[in-house]
Amino acid sequence: MNLTTMNVSVTKRSIITPERLFVVAVLALLTLLGVAQDHLTHQSQLRRVLLDRDGAMATSLELMPDGHTLVQAVVQGQPINFIDTATWTITRRIDITGFYAGPEVKCSRDGRFLHLRQQFYIDWSTNKDRAVEQRVIDATTGSVVLQIDAAHDGAWGRDAQFATLSGGEVTFWELPAGKAAKVIRIEGATNSIAISPNGTLIAVSHHPTEQLLGTVPSMRSDKKAVKPALKYREMISLYSLPDGNLLRTIPEIYDVVYDLEFTEQGDRLLVYSAPHSKMQVSAAGRQGYVNQIAIPSGEPLRAGFVSLMNEPSMEVSYDGKLMALASADRGKRRILIHRLEDGEVLHLIDLDARFGEMMRSGEGHDGSVSQHWLPDGRLVIALGKHLGIWQP
Repeated sequence: MNLTTMNVSVTKRSIITPERLFVVAVLALLTLLGVAQDHLTHQSQLRRVLLDRDGAMATSLELMPDGHTLVQAVVQGQPINFIDTATWTITRRIDITGFYAGPEVKCSRDGRFLHLRQQFYIDWSTNKDRAVEQRVIDATTGSVVLQIDAAHDGAWGRDAQFATLSGGEVTFWELPAGKAAKVIRIEGATNSIAISPNGTLIAVSHHPTEQLLGTVPSMRSDKKAVKPALKYREMISLYSLPDGNLLRTIPEIYDVVYDLEFTEQGDRLLVYSAPHSKMQVSAAGRQGYVNQIAIPSGEPLRAGFVSLMNEPSMEVSYDGKLMALASADRGKRRILIHRLEDGEVLHLIDLDARFGEMMRSGEGHDGSVSQHWLPDGRLVIALGKHLGIWQP
């Protein structure tokens, strides 16, 4: 049975106006209303796994390169758990210090290291992703191999290739020595970087210039949009590695870019952005967008996604066909399963629960959602002390 949905693709070929944003919101609402009941799953229908009755709320999930070990980070500085997804048991733990709100965890592609990025329960830095603690630890021993007190972003490339962004400089680090190996200076760099899986490209968000805006079709057709774009919007450029030479700037303008991610196939770059408060016109809250860029051509793709959740994780399935994207509706959390190719909604997972039920079951949350695909197509969702497992 096919869903009766409307494609909520977002393209910024023309200037975003209040009227267009209203249309996008209406289309998104119609999409949700059009989801047939057999394509809707409530959180109570998910398979639940309770790993530790005395454990804390999970904040991040990441799968190790072996394909069956799930890394779970939790709040209150408690240990990181390593979970065998064949038996759903905790096989070992690594103690960490700090990270009261729980770190975001990303694993190096060779499985040797974990990147821990500081998170906050409430982030008052509305229009810029604040510089936060970035820590790299040995995935076996837990020993710290790199400690950076304040950087905007960190990203893994091929094997253990790792870079951070801070103060307009992208620094590549030699691990486990923890020494700077190379620095690339990017004029006007802002919040986000991503390295391609093969380690040959790095994407960097940055402020636009009048010359660069001249390459954007929507800017050429609306000169009045240039001034606010220079102040409140951003662009993305691709650089070759290891030389750091500029390859191309994407001919598109974005809102404030908070996250960049290459798909594991390396054929797309995902961009999460949200409007600067001076440009926010949605009455529903801060409406973020996930746009796609074709790699290596750098062509902006038409299919995109909308989310009302602050900085949702962009989780693409291992076959590169599906996107699991968290959103919210009047404070109620949900995960939308999109087809990556055209943005169509295929399934909705409703994570809403009554407060009393949530407290009794130990499924408290801070309003965010963490989820991760398994190679066999199942989606694992953090539900407080539990893990929820959705089988397509």
